[in-house]
Amino acid sequence: NPNTSSKSVTITTKSSTPPHTSPVSASPVLSGGPRAISSDSLLEQKPTGFPSAPATPADVQAKAPRSGRGNYIRSISVKKVASSISARIKRNRHIIAKLDLYLTAALSIADMFCDIVMICRYFSRGQGGFALASIICVGLNLVIQSYFVFVQHRKQNNWLLMAKEQAIVFSLLKPGVDAHRVATSTKQGVGELADSKTEMSYMKIVELVSESIPGTLIQLSAMFSARGDASMMPVLSLASSIGTSAFIATQIAYDWDAGQKKREEQPSLYGYLNLKSLRHLFWQLSWLFLLSVFTLMARAFTCVILFERGGPKLLVAALFGELVSFLLIKMARGDLDYWIDASFPLILAERSFLILCCLWTACPQFRHPLELGGATWSLTIMWNVTLAATLGFTQQDEAVRTLAAAVCTGTCVSYVIFLASMESKYRNTFLRALTGKAFVRDEYRNNWAGTDQARMYIVSYKEAFWRAELGDEFKEWLQSKLPGWLEEQPEWLTELKRSQIP
Repeated sequence: NPNTSSKSVTITTKSSTPPHTSPVSASPVLSGGPRAISSDSLLEQKPTGFPSAPATPADVQAKAPRSGRGNYIRSISVKKVASSISARIKRNRHIIAKLDLYLTAALSIADMFCDIVMICRYFSRGQGGFALASIICVGLNLVIQSYFVFVQHRKQNNWLLMAKEQAIVFSLLKPGVDAHRVATSTKQGVGELADSKTEMSYMKIVELVSESIPGTLIQLSAMFSARGDASMMPVLSLASSIGTSAFIATQIAYDWDAGQKKREEQPSLYGYLNLKSLRHLFWQLSWLFLLSVFTLMARAFTCVILFERGGPKLLVAALFGELVSFLLIKMARGDLDYWIDASFPLILAERSFLILCCLWTACPQFRHPLELGGATWSLTIMWNVTLAATLGFTQQDEAVRTLAAAVCTGTCVSYVIFLASMESKYRNTFLRALTGKAFVRDEYRNNWAGTDQARMYIVSYKEAFWRAELGDEFKEWLQSKLPGWLEEQPEWLTELKRSQIP
């Protein structure tokens, strides 16, 4: 108003904030209410191009209500710590995976040296038969690994490479070398039968079937033959064998399910482990480990009773008849053939090893239709429980019956809780009777139908395997796509992939 003679005009809001109040301290955001600003204070403010310095966290805490300041600070601190830990885990996830692989390799090597210690102990105590049996198991493990290495690299026609791989086997360093190759994502070479991850899994299966599981039986038999021995060394060695075998089985299942590549290629099978919640994942792996432990205990318990009843002849006859029965089931369903391009004796050996490993460890990876199938996986668990209960409850000794009840109950409880801990869409894969060839057909027409790269995954299997269900369907599709790929040269059409095209 031009008639106003006052030098200063005060703009007053509902509150009575005195003149010359600082714009920062009078902010309604920080002070909690309206303010009064004088014209003099407006003139004293910095131009808009040079704003006042923002309030620091200390200013914010100073203006916060005293009653809730401690809770506010604590909540901010907890959130910062949780965010920091989460970010560090995400950044170092590959390091954690590598440590897991190397730990498993270290356990395998340690178990081997533990067997050597027990062999020396058997000789020193006059138990030469058990020492000889342990030596045979260790030697058999090395011979079978050597044969698998030969099959893996024979098509490369590189004898220097073959000699190097054989030296790795017989120097007892194969578990560590395989773990390093998987941790560093070593690519499958042209002419190799399988990739580094599959090779490592096969070596672990060979170790379980030819050394760890027979070693458990030998140690149990030695303990029963020397019941007056109060030494803790045999007990510790037995516990080490069972724990190592269960850990290896758990680690095989985790490696295959947690891999992002497998979850993308076969989403109907992989993803039953909850990787989003560390607590839930630990819960699942704990019950999976216990399932393997109880399965090993049930098998060992059954074998000891059979050995005491009829000696080694009855035990060998029972185990051999059991293996033949499961092989006949696979044959009757037309599911004995394997997806790897190998000779029939090697396929038969592979199927036998998988059945034995599943019977003794209950590893969930073997419920894959290309291996044993979900129905057979669950059948092996129920068979173990039935056999242990039948033999255990018919014994006169009360302690034996109590042990049988504990082992059977532990196996059933861990089996049920493990299945209940996963999403319902994955439980069916542990129960369904789907053959390997039918699985490849369904994946090709459903899950792999999205992109050309996904459908080309089928060339990883031998031609006779997928042709049984698809006939010429894949070849006709391939002939229509191949000219365009040769012109565009997509990144996924590698030299290895080209060598696999029929």
